[in-house]
Amino acid sequence: MRKLAPIYLLLLLLPCMEVAAHEAHTHNKTTAAARATLAVSTLFDEQGRLWRAEVDGGRVMVSRSDDNGHTFRTPVAVNRQPEKVGGEGELRPKIAFGKNGEIYVTWTQALDKSYAGHIKFSRSLDDGKSFSAPVIVNRNTDPITHRFESLAVADDGTIYVAWIDKRDLQAAKAAGRKYDGAAIYVAVSRDGGASFGTEYKVADGSCECCRIGMAAEPGGTAVIFWRHVYDGSIRDHAVARIGPQGVLQEPVRATFGNWKIDACPHHGPAIARGGDWGWHLAWYDGNEKKPGLYVARLDSEAWVTSPARRFGNADAQAGHPSLFAQGERVWLVWKELTDTHAVIMAMESGDGGRSWSETRKMAETSGAADNPFLISDGRQVYLSWNTKADGYRLIPMGVGQ
Repeated sequence: MRKLAPIYLLLLLLPCMEVAAHEAHTHNKTTAAARATLAVSTLFDEQGRLWRAEVDGGRVMVSRSDDNGHTFRTPVAVNRQPEKVGGEGELRPKIAFGKNGEIYVTWTQALDKSYAGHIKFSRSLDDGKSFSAPVIVNRNTDPITHRFESLAVADDGTIYVAWIDKRDLQAAKAAGRKYDGAAIYVAVSRDGGASFGTEYKVADGSCECCRIGMAAEPGGTAVIFWRHVYDGSIRDHAVARIGPQGVLQEPVRATFGNWKIDACPHHGPAIARGGDWGWHLAWYDGNEKKPGLYVARLDSEAWVTSPARRFGNADAQAGHPSLFAQGERVWLVWKELTDTHAVIMAMESGDGGRSWSETRKMAETSGAADNPFLISDGRQVYLSWNTKADGYRLIPMGVGQ
């Protein structure tokens, strides 16, 4: 197999704007509003029905499957008026459910100005038959970056929306001050999405173009995990605990690869709750010595991570991991590339991530393919994967090739 990793690293070394062009940023007026993309989000509701959010013709579309993804009902448009919607790579609509069956959808609306956007939100109170008029979540509506949103709903119904924001960068420029990266902001709703409070800042100095990992925890709080810009343009990751009123546990450094790069990797991390003891983390690190994917455990009391374990084939561009955990069982998937195919690989742990199984192939396809995600209906864990050649695929994690 031809080694592809050097090509990938070359792309990472390009300036952020050039890398963004490679990732098909949605400021391009002729792309995002004109065609469907492979970037979808899927989730099971409490009844075991599979829901999908996707972008088509400048609209966020939501549809439901009652047969595990074999067929989907006619999609319902969330935004009636077409707009430029982020729908590729690290950008995609998100879908989640409230404690009373509400359906929540978020997405990034791309503005005319390059890399500028707004975070949009809508909800359905009638089982997906219709959606409320979309609202802009970010109170700051300057034509700047408010993008790469993440969505999580806590067990008490609290809705968290986190995103990457450049208002502080703009303020620093105006004042003649140095400012690295962007910032992480969060807005919270405690009334089922009827309204959102004013957003608060979690941290300065985030990476500009990497998705944010976020997951709710019992008691109405959440933990977020993001790529951060440390002194000297070191791009490792930070983690913080947040609540409805603000940051509950200040950000701490969670990874220590010391990847120095003056660019935007477009490679966000994954997080999954591992039980009362803490969290599972997975991420990409392009450090010179041992570049590749890594997984570790985060202790929720001591707020420190275990030694990181490297996984995947770096020569096959292993990337974009997804995690899912139920008790002590943990599943991990990621994407690799050959000369002709995209391949989804997997590992499993039965002891809370202390040890892992051998790597196995879950699926492959020729042509373009979305990143892999893990979801569950409460009984079975599935690989959720959208491909150009083979369509949408929902594969039980007990089945592989």
